[in-house]
Amino acid sequence: MTEKDTAASSAPAPRRGSRRRRPDYKADEAAAKKAVATHRPGGRPKSHQNPVFLSPEYDQGTPAERLAKLEALISAAQSAAETSLIVAHNEFVMQAGPALIKIKEDDLWQAGGYTSFKDYFEKKWKYTEQRAYQLIRAVPVIAALKGVATVKINEGQCRELAPVARDHDAATVQKIWRAAESKGKVTAKSLAAARDELDIKVAVDDAERVVPRSRKAPAPAPVDPVARLAGYVGHVETFAQQVQGLDDAYAAALKKDAPAAEKLLTEIRGHMAAAAAAFPQQPPGD
Repeated sequence: MTEKDTAASSAPAPRRGSRRRRPDYKADEAAAKKAVATHRPGGRPKSHQNPVFLSPEYDQGTPAERLAKLEALISAAQSAAETSLIVAHNEFVMQAGPALIKIKEDDLWQAGGYTSFKDYFEKKWKYTEQRAYQLIRAVPVIAALKGVATVKINEGQCRELAPVARDHDAATVQKIWRAAESKGKVTAKSLAAARDELDIKVAVDDAERVVPRSRKAPAPAPVDPVARLAGYVGHVETFAQQVQGLDDAYAAALKKDAPAAEKLLTEIRGHMAAAAAAFPQQPPGD
């Protein structure tokens, strides 16, 4: 083999485009098995033993029994993880929300050299205005549903319950939640429906909705086209009466301030031309 051939055979293979390399699942599985064996009681090294890893009991029994035990373990771990996330989220809201409220009410953001509360939470915490007020709004809702809601309360649910928490007690918030929960998955829409069914009123507030978004406005009543046309009679009649003294008004204004009078008359003529253009020239279809 020539020196050229040796160099060619030892050279790395050219990369093909920019396609991402496929994950090596077998290598990942082998690494996981090695970690389990290392940390299993009796494994090596002893200094790295960790009781979190699987115990020998999961190797015992029939395949069906082992599968059932392992699936139960996964299910319990998943449930614990979800609960931990919910608890962590609620604790975050119950601490960060009141802290933001105190900073806002006492103008403590000024001590940090910020120009406003908005300037403070945007620069210090990288929150949007929407996010900051979401935290503040969620505080009374999370507090009212502590021990009642078993899922993470999202922004849509908070938006529906915030005015209730503001105007009523915690028991009322819980009543709405349980009513929605009794009919299936709790959503912002189901909470709004439950609030309507229970006839729980909230005060009108610019920042909150009283009528749920799911409720559509009633369709306008049909208008008789002849009655609609008859309505224009009154408009035109009023207009005709109002322009009766136009000549005298223009003459008097012309004597006092001719340029202003001319300008105003031009505006009036423009409006009259627009009104004349709105009149139908002939019946449709002729």
